[in-house]
Amino acid sequence: FYALFGLNGLLVFHVLMMVSFLFFAWKVASRFAPPAVAAAATLLMAAQPIVSGDIYAYNNDVFYSAFLMAGAWAFYSDRLRWSGLLFGIAVWAKLTNVLFVLPFGVAILWRWDLTVLKRALIPFMLPIGVFLLSNLWLYGSPTTTSYDTILVRESGQLTTESVKQRFSEPMKDGLKRVLSHERQGLTKTAPLLLLTILCLP
Repeated sequence: FYALFGLNGLLVFHVLMMVSFLFFAWKVASRFAPPAVAAAATLLMAAQPIVSGDIYAYNNDVFYSAFLMAGAWAFYSDRLRWSGLLFGIAVWAKLTNVLFVLPFGVAILWRWDLTVLKRALIPFMLPIGVFLLSNLWLYGSPTTTSYDTILVRESGQLTTESVKQRFSEPMKDGLKRVLSHERQGLTKTAPLLLLTILCLP
């Protein structure tokens, strides 16, 4: 998209990923509720500032969220090869997405069927393999990622740092900031999350 349309192409791609994310969120919700109810829930989610306020931007979170939702829909539709591939791409995009994928992996293991496991695991490992090889080629180690080599300027000089250096905030303070920050806290940008705390659908 960037090669074809320049910076505007990034915006077009971002909007397409946002639409895909919401579409597959509706498809997943439709597995558990009537389509009209699922559509209403999806629209309510889309109206949250964390979603609607991020349309005119370019955000990696939207990119991988589209793949996570598509992977979840493929899983519930018993399209395990597609599910594995989509989940693998999402984990490639951000390693912490493995926490979202993990319960689906446990559900597959619970079936205790090697054929089913291979059907999902082999496609999942394809993008993970590309991820590891690209790290090896770019950074000299399969376990060194772009998050370990962020370009920064210190004292007027360009250097690199790892995102791990930024994880020095006490968990209590970090959770407070994530939940109640004046502009970016989830209670402000995604108040519907309070329903999940109350265990409401």
